[in-house]
Amino acid sequence: MLNLPLPFRYRGVPIPILIFAFGEIFAWIIGWDLLMEYAIGNIAVAISWSDYFTNLLSKAGMHIPDWLTMDFVSAKAGATTEAISAWTTAPQLFGLRIIMDLPALMIVALITYVVFMGIKESRTASNLMVILKLAVIFFVIVLGAYYINPDNWSPFTPTGFTGIMKGVSAVFFAYIGFDAISTTAEECKDPQRDLPKGMIYSLIICTVVYVLLALVLTGMVNYTKLNVGDPLAMVFDANGMKFISGIIAISAIVATASVLLVFQLGQPRIWMSMSRDGLLPKIFSRIHPRHGTPSFLLF
Repeated sequence: MLNLPLPFRYRGVPIPILIFAFGEIFAWIIGWDLLMEYAIGNIAVAISWSDYFTNLLSKAGMHIPDWLTMDFVSAKAGATTEAISAWTTAPQLFGLRIIMDLPALMIVALITYVVFMGIKESRTASNLMVILKLAVIFFVIVLGAYYINPDNWSPFTPTGFTGIMKGVSAVFFAYIGFDAISTTAEECKDPQRDLPKGMIYSLIICTVVYVLLALVLTGMVNYTKLNVGDPLAMVFDANGMKFISGIIAISAIVATASVLLVFQLGQPRIWMSMSRDGLLPKIFSRIHPRHGTPSFLLF
């Protein structure tokens, strides 16, 4: 059992070796855990993408009606000015207010179409987005390094070990999704060699980028000022470089879209693997004859 190729897959579903010893019921549970993880992740990322997109359009002088940029429950709650505006200005159909997050719906449809077209198209789109966002991050790190004030790092651990552990628990969420690489095992030329390298290398690169970016941000402004939704834009605004905010906004749109692509790519392949194992109806494992993708799950 220990000599099985990596990443370890039980009948197509990536699961820990311990679960294999317990049986299919645990494989079924873990499979649904992954499906829920990707589904909830997709929702959060799509909403985040919509917020960045609408904010960028607003800065460019193009405003989308509030009732087309949020969900029905949030608008009804009226917790923000935008929510109140969405609820009061939304058109009605048979007494029901029409409220939807249209940008989020559109980006999900676009990403789903790319994933449906094939793994090569998905890889090309992902590579382009990753290259662009890494270029912007590199630009931010290099430019921000010139504005670092070492006094902002004193004390280096102001909240002590407890604060470090709280930060670790928060950063943990950023590492969700690396397991999605293993779902493409069947479409790799040499998965036993390439997948472990891909996961390990990406973890190392992302960790280094996270550390460098954190050092730059905390060096440019005091850490107490970073509790905002857009810290990258804020630190440059604080240093009189507002033009950088537009570049960062575009990068954020691309970055969130690439995350959505990874989740959208992995989820249907988990459905397909569970279906092949008999844990779901066989129709979920149907492959499109032309594109070679799990078509039933995408369209």
